[in-house]
Amino acid sequence: MASEGRRLKSPRPLDVSLRTTWRSVRYLVPLGVAVTGACTALVDHALDSKPELAGTGGSAGQCQVPSDCAAPVNECVTPVCIEGLCALHATVADQSCAAGAGVCDGLGQCVQANGTPCVTGNQCQSGSCADALCCDAACDGTCERCDGATPGTCEPVPAGLDPDGNCAGGVCNGQGTCSSGEHVWSRLFGDGADGQAGLAIAVDGGGSVTVAGRYAGTLPVDPGGPLPDGGGGKTNAFLARLDASGGHVWSAGYGSADDEEARAVAVNAAGEACFGGSARSAVYIAGGWLVPAGAEDAFFGQVGAAGTENWGAFAGDGSAQALAAAALTPGGDILLGGTFRGALTIAGMPLVAAVSDGVVARLTVLGDSVWAVALGSTTGAEVLGVASDTAGEALVTGSFTGVLTLGADVLTAQGGADLFVARLDAAGAPVWARSFGAAGDQVGRAIAVAPSGDVVVVGTNDGSLDFGSGALTSAGGRDGFVAVLDASGAERWSRGLGAQGDDTVEGVAVRANDSLVVVGSFEGSVDFGGGTLASAGGADAFVLALADDGAHHFSHAYGSAGDDAAHAVAVDAGGRSFVTGEVSGTVDFGGGALTSSGGSDVFVLALGP
Repeated sequence: MASEGRRLKSPRPLDVSLRTTWRSVRYLVPLGVAVTGACTALVDHALDSKPELAGTGGSAGQCQVPSDCAAPVNECVTPVCIEGLCALHATVADQSCAAGAGVCDGLGQCVQANGTPCVTGNQCQSGSCADALCCDAACDGTCERCDGATPGTCEPVPAGLDPDGNCAGGVCNGQGTCSSGEHVWSRLFGDGADGQAGLAIAVDGGGSVTVAGRYAGTLPVDPGGPLPDGGGGKTNAFLARLDASGGHVWSAGYGSADDEEARAVAVNAAGEACFGGSARSAVYIAGGWLVPAGAEDAFFGQVGAAGTENWGAFAGDGSAQALAAAALTPGGDILLGGTFRGALTIAGMPLVAAVSDGVVARLTVLGDSVWAVALGSTTGAEVLGVASDTAGEALVTGSFTGVLTLGADVLTAQGGADLFVARLDAAGAPVWARSFGAAGDQVGRAIAVAPSGDVVVVGTNDGSLDFGSGALTSAGGRDGFVAVLDASGAERWSRGLGAQGDDTVEGVAVRANDSLVVVGSFEGSVDFGGGTLASAGGADAFVLALADDGAHHFSHAYGSAGDDAAHAVAVDAGGRSFVTGEVSGTVDFGGGALTSSGGSDVFVLALGP
């Protein structure tokens, strides 16, 4: 290094063999000299012996043998004595250093191996520091991470997550980019009869999907043979399981001479499906016939992972009873929600309602009662949605007219029907209740609990609705809505969803990052934030994904010339959405045109996150 006119002294003549030896390796500046930038260049000459530039060995950095020189600062350099001066020999690259945590770079520095902590790239052998780890690549893509399953290796962020917030409220698709709800698979089931629809859906840890609903005629969900016609031109309830690719696993129909439908399903960690609905005629389940006591009874049961029925039960008297929602507590107990009139004994717990009341019940995995409570008003109430939080408390939504009293909370409807949201503790006691509504009817149709503990409610509004931050007013006809409340029932945010026609939101599911997927139907055209969606004719189904603050992520419309609707949605751990509903005509979900067999057919749709 030359500075202020100084010149490097020419080395004394060396034996050729010696010269070859030391000129064939690389040396750094003398020991003890602080250098930066370009001054770290290697030299292959003996260095100036001026004391102010000399190393620290011997007298003023002078030496006769390497042992006269000071110990090196790291394992990547070795002291050498050249022409009487101490210098550093850079160890060959890739030699282990720092007790195995790093490797030598061949320039005298101990750099970190991939997977070890770093602040900047020059600390890393690869030259890349990402997610505070030395990484095998820059790893600066939208949905890439270096601190995943194999620390130090750049890999895609798992589907359904977005740890760096790069997807504008959405999630990553597991392929290194943000998802937009791409089509994964879709199925259509029907035989030409009308009234076939998927009404509830659940997904288990292995990606299998369980669908509950109704069908008339036969339902060809099984390639080996359709579910049978119950007779009389009426609808039967069905339960069907599809594998992660949409292939048939098992299916069963329930009903006989009159109308039955299954409106609720939940699946536990063992793959057992609890389901419920209503029946007007006898149902064969778990090896025996169950006969309703009156015009319409609630029925519920459980089917094992292989499709074998474990148990089943009816609940009701001579009046009308129906179950509309099911959920599971973290401990595996079953929550059921619905509506009843008259006397209702559910799993041994008697309830009485002078008018139509809502009901919430908690059962064990074997169907035994834990508790059951009526949610009744002076003129009528219904429970349409139920969910559990991590403590096993129940969150409930529906609608009521008149006055609804839950514990210390007395709710009074402001117009027609108002929606309510309530929390019950693990023993079924009311914790709090909130009502929302004004003119017209407001109905809570589904509810979910986010990982954060927030409560998400969706439903319909044909008037005005204020959750606390300002009124949501129907744009025309009936609109949908989505509202997020905190754990105590206070509003975080809310959005109206609709335009001039009749629009509804019927289902909601929450992903691991608190983002939402909501489904329903719309008429005419609507813009949820991603551009105008136009109906193909009649009502069309829609799927809408929102960030945890309500920002638009993606929205898709699916429809035919007839009336179509999405009734329910579930999400898996990877953020994929599974949707069920009904279509009447030809529709393309993204995998090619599917055509109903005549009337309305059941559809099941899988979308990427």
